[in-house]
Amino acid sequence: MPVWEFRPQQFRATVKDPATNRYVSVAKVLGLARSESTWRTARAAERALQQASQTLSEGVHGRTMTVQAWWDVWTDNVLYRRPKPATNINNAERTSRFTARYGALALTEVDRRVVTQWRESGRNEQTIKFLRTMFSDALRAELIDSNPFAALGMARGHGNARREPPSEAMMARILNVAAAVCPPGFAAWLAVASSTGMRPCELDALKWADVDLAGGWFHVRREFCSKSFTFELPKNGEQRIVPMCAAARRALADLPRDSEFVFVNSHGNHWTKPARSYQWDRVRAESGWSESLYLATRHFAGWFMYSKLRLPAEDVAAALGHRDRGDLIRKLYGHFEHESALERVKAAVAASDELAIA
Repeated sequence: MPVWEFRPQQFRATVKDPATNRYVSVAKVLGLARSESTWRTARAAERALQQASQTLSEGVHGRTMTVQAWWDVWTDNVLYRRPKPATNINNAERTSRFTARYGALALTEVDRRVVTQWRESGRNEQTIKFLRTMFSDALRAELIDSNPFAALGMARGHGNARREPPSEAMMARILNVAAAVCPPGFAAWLAVASSTGMRPCELDALKWADVDLAGGWFHVRREFCSKSFTFELPKNGEQRIVPMCAAARRALADLPRDSEFVFVNSHGNHWTKPARSYQWDRVRAESGWSESLYLATRHFAGWFMYSKLRLPAEDVAAALGHRDRGDLIRKLYGHFEHESALERVKAAVAASDELAIA
């Protein structure tokens, strides 16, 4: 209750801060000393509560909250936390430098001029989407009238859509090098990743209890976040099953089962991103592959299923855990098929011409 009797003839009160949706001490809002933090009657405490409520309301609607004050709320208050700990860590990290620089400004003072200044001062483009989210939440909290980071007209990159995965020959070389220079746990990790398209964080968390050798399935029940060092639900919060191909089955055959985890390092621990990075750098150096681990595993598997096995995009999307019914698969790998598609059309037209002449 907002007002209560703390001791005989000593009443205290709390008020809900509309900016954070938390209850705070009325005395703290009014800037009272510790000795003044109680009232002798409930009526006096209620009057103080009304005054504190008005003060907080003016603070919100008068737009007096600073960037630093909002960042403190945004990164700490449960209302603004995202489901995944890694997302919250990224949000805080990617907005901290902007806050350190402009923290004294009122939120309403951050305009396009400030945004332009920020974008032009160093390598800050990668922070824009995080700042857009931070100010979007401030807009929803009615602390600002518009989001200065919205609708900047920034060109979206192609991501992996224009980056080719390794050829089959290069992929074979990568796997051979891994088998020669890496611990068995990482060589097998790489083989399963490149043949199934499972996400690295999913493979790091894979347990033997998740492997159905008889049925030919991997059960993706969790992922390991190397940012927060915690196990979480898979992406989108959805568990799924992944088909086990022959290459993946062969990779598992000689692995020991001393740990509950399928893929372990030389210390018997499951892999993490930092630990994997060292092994992957060795494989890249020896094989001559200069691109990313993602291209050589998940991207390669998707490309192989779609472009080589000619599986429907919807089927590949299901195997990779996409929720868009194949739209991304077509976008990522469709252009690789352009020339072969033209060759197929040419052959079909030539065959039809021959039939027409006959």
